[in-house]
Amino acid sequence: MKICFLGDASMNHVARWVNYFVDREHECLVISLEKGQSFKCAFNHVPMPALPRFIRYPLATFFISSLVRSFGPDLVNALFIPNYGLIAALMGTRPLAVTTMGSDVLVSPRRSPFHLWRTKYVLSKCDLVTSDAWMMTERIVSFGAGHEKVLTVPMGIDNSVFNMKDRTPPSLEEPVIASTRQLEPLYNVHQLVEAIPEILRAVPKAKFVIAGTGSEQEKLVEATRRNATSDAVSFAGWLRPTELAALLRRSSIFVSTSTSDSTSVSLLEAMACGAFPVVSHIPGNREWVENGVNGLLFRLGSASSLAQAVTSALSDKNLLASAVQKNSEIVQKKALWSDNMSVVESAFEVLKR
Repeated sequence: MKICFLGDASMNHVARWVNYFVDREHECLVISLEKGQSFKCAFNHVPMPALPRFIRYPLATFFISSLVRSFGPDLVNALFIPNYGLIAALMGTRPLAVTTMGSDVLVSPRRSPFHLWRTKYVLSKCDLVTSDAWMMTERIVSFGAGHEKVLTVPMGIDNSVFNMKDRTPPSLEEPVIASTRQLEPLYNVHQLVEAIPEILRAVPKAKFVIAGTGSEQEKLVEATRRNATSDAVSFAGWLRPTELAALLRRSSIFVSTSTSDSTSVSLLEAMACGAFPVVSHIPGNREWVENGVNGLLFRLGSASSLAQAVTSALSDKNLLASAVQKNSEIVQKKALWSDNMSVVESAFEVLKR
């Protein structure tokens, strides 16, 4: 199958998605206005003037359309609704599959009438929409897309990397508490930083590892200085997948403070590696975490709620031990990358015909 992918080539999710199909021996081409990641197939960078985004991407449609026609794909796959979904919809190429990300469905349409119109327009022009959470599928349908053209399947994790191999039960007296979300406003890591003093009062030897990078890093580092917790907190920066898995295997607790998520790959990675999930009480997390069974949920905006959830988990050895097994079973059954992507691949094959 010949597949043309339109997406932000600087994003890891895009490279991972495309390379799956390359490894399955499909003939692939990536077209992007951004410079490329490590793609295993042909890549065409389309440089554009530094115009506002809402002008730059529609303006690129003419140039991208010509490249797509020259390639002659069986299918165009746009990642995600904003920008590249709009380009693909404006091109009118069929069949068209649009892969949604989470924020493009859950956050972007709320920003303005234009963003809402763009979402509905792109969804009206595609033949297939991939969604990685049931709550996101319901939102997609609310924008006018028929249930029959929405494929709900989580992206999943690579269990050759994210697993419990060589894991030993972490210390609960000197626990490691890990956050692996990006340091951007959406991921709300400041709520964890605000909760650290209360956690340390209950568990004085706790250590916190905040992985990831982003625009809020300096503010977060400064906040740990202000609340005198910097000795207990390390900012690990960007970690390779193997380094991330090693961190999660030695962590007692995984914390996600995100204000919006579909299916969080970071959560699935933590579950696969045996870290106990303490995550924000949002619909995307509730699809994977049953409060008090395989993780704990806390209220957004309440540092005390987060601190209480962490300390409660650390005081319940039975809950931690049972959750490790439950989460491993959940991941094996529903969240393996290779299994789930094969479902997407089959849907693409049907669409091509």
